[in-house]
Amino acid sequence: MQHFPTQQSKRVLRHDFLLIPELAINPLGDRIVNEFFKDSQEELNFRQFVRKLARFRKVRSQQSTEFNNRDAKLRFLFGMYDLDMDGRISSNELLGMLQMMVGANITVEQINNIGERTMAEADLDGDGYISYDEFVQAFDNVDIEQKMSIRFLE
Repeated sequence: MQHFPTQQSKRVLRHDFLLIPELAINPLGDRIVNEFFKDSQEELNFRQFVRKLARFRKVRSQQSTEFNNRDAKLRFLFGMYDLDMDGRISSNELLGMLQMMVGANITVEQINNIGERTMAEADLDGDGYISYDEFVQAFDNVDIEQKMSIRFLE
């Protein structure tokens, strides 16, 4: 990874992540980086970096760990939506994420309709927010273990 610091510093800075071209052009790049540095840290040591990266490790034959199991992956994903970190996703947070994912490909009205339908389906208790438990239920039939996996060197 040529965008990360040399071995001498032994730290990865938030700024280093933002220099990775694949993250820089990704509409969700900022949110992904924010999840890595969620605790308002500006740098990660090697151990912290590996633990965060482990969330994207492919799960093989029931050999998940606390870092790459279904719950860890869903919590990482939930955190990308829950910007104010209040433990629930508001309609504004959902709409913001939808807008980032689709960009200018669909109209604001269409995004609002998708957001309203998503809230209606996922907000099971009708409080106007998607809790983590409701979020998990919404992803019940999604193979999140595979969809949130990156192939690392064997």
